Amino acid sequence: MHLRHFLTITCLCSILGCTSFTYERLLREGKITDFSIHSGHFEHRVFKSTLLIQESFKTPLYLYIGGDGRPWRTFREVASNPTSEHSIVLKSMLQAEPNSMYIGRPCYYQVADARCQGTWWTHDRYHPDVVNSLLKVVEQLSESHKELWLIGYSGGGTLAVLVGRRLNRPVNVVTVNANLDHQAWTNHHQYSPLTGSLNPIRDLKRNPEMRELHWHANQDRTVLPEWIVAYCEKTQTRCLPFEGSHTSWTSLWPSMLHCSQNVFRQSGNSVQAVPVPENCLRP
Repeated sequence: MHLRHFLTITCLCSILGCTSFTYERLLREGKITDFSIHSGHFEHRVFKSTLLIQESFKTPLYLYIGGDGRPWRTFREVASNPTSEHSIVLKSMLQAEPNSMYIGRPCYYQVADARCQGTWWTHDRYHPDVVNSLLKVVEQLSESHKELWLIGYSGGGTLAVLVGRRLNRPVNVVTVNANLDHQAWTNHHQYSPLTGSLNPIRDLKRNPEMRELHWHANQDRTVLPEWIVAYCEKTQTRCLPFEGSHTSWTSLWPSMLHCSQNVFRQSGNSVQAVPVPENCLRP
């Protein structure tokens, strides 16, 4: 792992105000509740908004998957706990649709799982076992909903795509600054290759009822926009740019989600790309 990656991670908390917006604080303040699900592969901690609407077949369900957190303690030493101190995705979730849940990735959020070891949040972070474990959780949580959304940020977007492709049902997948070609990412930053991980741009699984929309920040230096655009061109899916950096999308999220809803609404049941209005994020 490159020193620059470690320094970027250590600076994030000061940028995002970690001490004032942690998942522990959200639990204490009663803004979210939590429970655990064991998929048969891993234990997952799930958080949901306390404003969650009564589950109904007609009610869309929005499931969020967070980023990679802080997998390394230093540029050579694997972290004992990969969970990020800040809650950028939880914060975004609470600003948007109330019928939402956040699925903790394997070994994140201090789950008591004997299988947890550093490889699952470093080289194997997108391993088939990780993907299949999330798949089981998504299937269980969404079984009573006709409309399902998977929303992923950064490495969580990687997993949202990989999970969505393995679902046997319609799903809208929306990602923000997602690592959709981790080989390009590791090569560019001179990081260790993710040798045990699936790579969305090369993954052969397909769900004919999966619709995709991928947001990319024009000033992102962590996941370069051109990697996301290359993925969209190869898979003939939708990409949308926004002004900002890798982490500066939280305040924009309600507008981004509303825009995403409009894009899918305009396309009907088609999984093919449709023209996107240039003023999508404008009031």
